[in-house]
Amino acid sequence: MKPSEGPKIYMVNCQEQHMHGIRNIKNLTKLSEGKVNAFSTTRIAEKFRRILENSTEQDYLLLSGYVTLNVIAACIMTLKHDRLNLLIFDARKREYTKRTITTSELGVVFDD
Repeated sequence: MKPSEGPKIYMVNCQEQHMHGIRNIKNLTKLSEGKVNAFSTTRIAEKFRRILENSTEQDYLLLSGYVTLNVIAACIMTLKHDRLNLLIFDARKREYTKRTITTSELGVVFDD
């Protein structure tokens, strides 16, 4: 990746009401747009996996839209990179805030 490119931003679900906060974000890739059947979890995971397969540990997930879609995208990014970089909208400041959590911060994996 060229230094000028910076991290990619993966927006989970783009709907018209989300557009105001993202107009100036560069390197934006939309994982889904509009209405999505949130019960089609396997199909959603397959689609997101294909899009996220070239993601790097520096890339961010912009949380938006359906909770189910955000959970699936977050799981894929965490499993792939042992970390999760998030952009979370702060309604008070009307801007996105960066947050990162690693698998070691999440704790020990539980065994049966």
